[in-house]
Amino acid sequence: MEFQTRNKTREKIFLIRSMPIITALLFFMAMPVWSAGPMIDGYTLDISQSGAVNSIRDGKFSDAILGEEKALKIDEELKGPLHPSLVSLYDNLGTLYCYVADYVKAEKDYKWALALTEQSFGANDPNIAGPLEYLAGLYNDMSRLAEAELAAKRALTLRESDPSLDPLILAQTQCLLGQIELNFHKYSQAQELLQKALTAAEKSSPVNPDFSIALLNLLARTCQLENNATQAQSCLEKSLNISQKNFHADDIRVSDAMTRLADFFHGRGSDQKAQSLYASAFKIDQRYVGSVYTYQSLPYLKRMAKAYFTTGDIQSSETLWLKTLQTEKEVYNPNHPQVALDLIQLAQVESASGKKQEAAKNLKQSIEILKGYFSDDHPLIVQAQTQLGKLEK
Repeated sequence: MEFQTRNKTREKIFLIRSMPIITALLFFMAMPVWSAGPMIDGYTLDISQSGAVNSIRDGKFSDAILGEEKALKIDEELKGPLHPSLVSLYDNLGTLYCYVADYVKAEKDYKWALALTEQSFGANDPNIAGPLEYLAGLYNDMSRLAEAELAAKRALTLRESDPSLDPLILAQTQCLLGQIELNFHKYSQAQELLQKALTAAEKSSPVNPDFSIALLNLLARTCQLENNATQAQSCLEKSLNISQKNFHADDIRVSDAMTRLADFFHGRGSDQKAQSLYASAFKIDQRYVGSVYTYQSLPYLKRMAKAYFTTGDIQSSETLWLKTLQTEKEVYNPNHPQVALDLIQLAQVESASGKKQEAAKNLKQSIEILKGYFSDDHPLIVQAQTQLGKLEK
């Protein structure tokens, strides 16, 4: 989800959401530093929040949660349990709980943020849109799509009621709802919302290339699902062009755009075009993967594993997926949904190399993990069960 800057006192990137399950976008939120209260306590609050940011970047989510809980406690003591400044802290805690897949606590904190905002501004104030978007994003990731759509539509209505709203913020809300409609298989509605958001993003000043790229990738996915390959290819090529113009040649975003376009060509049977792009992306990713595998190296490891697989080097792909899973189990925990997701990836590689028993075992483990978090009809559970059914025939 992309969330608006509700307070412009001072911006601090908090690396807010990277739900590893379905949501494809990375979003950022401005972190307000409130000035009320004694200076020493305000300083302590600021340090606690900064510590949480650094912990997230290092993949130390338990430390990040402790830091944010400390900040929340300080702010509660300074201003009381119902002060509106607590909203951003509850939002941040909810997002941290999403990282560690504690969705019950995440939903509770997001609802607290929404309740505090409604208490402060009223149920129909545009400020309500932000907390609604957090909830909508959570419900989308959990495939509770009816609830996600309801919250996102309400948020969009509130955004549209604000004549002074930055068009880019409105575009971000359109993007969120478009993403939900896409997962709901409402492709025409999704495409309309995403196109509106892209038009606004391209007219904004300054242009946010990350947001434009994310929108183009979502539009490409929508077009592919509607069997419009020509438009999908155009979106992915434009995404790559934007990344190459705005970022360094060795930037992860350039590699990501190359890989997405390569995946498209591979899926269309244009392996020569795909392999050229995979090779270029591989060179970028390889620079960031050394002998020590950390949280920061995970995106590169995964793309290299996929590149090896699509170019026929099954053994190297399997090795990297195993290293990825080992790192994820250390960073998250062995029963985290992200582990389950990559067990599915490993099973695909094992199946291709004839290791059907190992693949089936990993798929069953993936399904068991996922059922601990989601309902039986969640898309990831269905995907793993379908893959397992094909293996067992």
